[in-house]
Amino acid sequence: MTLDPKYATILLILFFCAIAYGSILNSMDDQSSGFIITTKRTDDKVDVKIEDGKTLLSIRSPFGISQASIERTETKWSIRL
Repeated sequence: MTLDPKYATILLILFFCAIAYGSILNSMDDQSSGFIITTKRTDDKVDVKIEDGKTLLSIRSPFGISQASIERTETKWSIRL
């Protein structure tokens, strides 16, 4: 059984849309924390916790090693990161 090329193309487009959508959702969740965070994989997770002037970034990836872009939206970095 072979996959028709037009269906393979549609599946590939849907796959990349799902990856982009996951990265956008991660970015939207973290904008309120003063950071824009974009992860490489949809199942990568970055938690931002701010308490008593300290900022804690917790980065998790089921693969162990991945990639993330962390940009600050405020003019200064937190004193303790």
